[in-house]
Amino acid sequence: MSETFKPSMLSSTPAAVTVAGIAIIATRCLSVLMLANELGYDEIANFVHRSAQAWDSTLIFIASQLIFLF
Repeated sequence: MSETFKPSMLSSTPAAVTVAGIAIIATRCLSVLMLANELGYDEIANFVHRSAQAWDSTLIFIASQLIFLF
C-alpha cells in the first residue's frame, strides 16, 4: 500500500480524503468571499435588513445561512 493512502498516527483519515475535504471547504469560503465582494457592503446590509424584518423570516434567514455555511 502506498504512503499516500496510509493513515497517519494522528488521524485515521486517508490523506486524499483530507485534501478533498479541505478543497471543498476552501471552495465554499472563496465563493462566499466572491459573492460578498460582488454585492458590496450596501447590498449585503440591504439583504440582511430585508431578511430580518420579522421574527419568522429572521429564523428562516439564520437557518438558511447555517445550512449554506455547513
